[in-house]
Amino acid sequence: MFLLIFLAHCHRTTKEFVPNYDESLVPDYKLPDPLTFDNGKSVNNASDWYGKRRTEILEMFEKEVYGRIPAFDYNQVYILNESDSSALNGTAVRKQITIKMIVNDQNLDDGIRLPEEPWPPS
Repeated sequence: MFLLIFLAHCHRTTKEFVPNYDESLVPDYKLPDPLTFDNGKSVNNASDWYGKRRTEILEMFEKEVYGRIPAFDYNQVYILNESDSSALNGTAVRKQITIKMIVNDQNLDDGIRLPEEPWPPS
């Protein structure tokens, strides 16, 4: 009974997503200064940048733009199923591979094409 009441309450309180197509309704946003730390202090030299500020910006992108990749504890095994050196009229090597994810025994079959000669050409 509690579950039914809880689900009914959740359904009632969930707002429907409505997309905004009117640019004038978008609030103003100012991008953060790349040479100012999150605490408001200024970046003064390269070691400040590489030591801390660059990491802050990358973490902000991970959080706000790209998202975080969940931590997985798995191993990958790559199995070469087939190789064909006559792909693309002999200019490439086609390899059919299987990527095996050990965590849940799922397979990803994929084909890749690699240049016949090392790149860049000598």
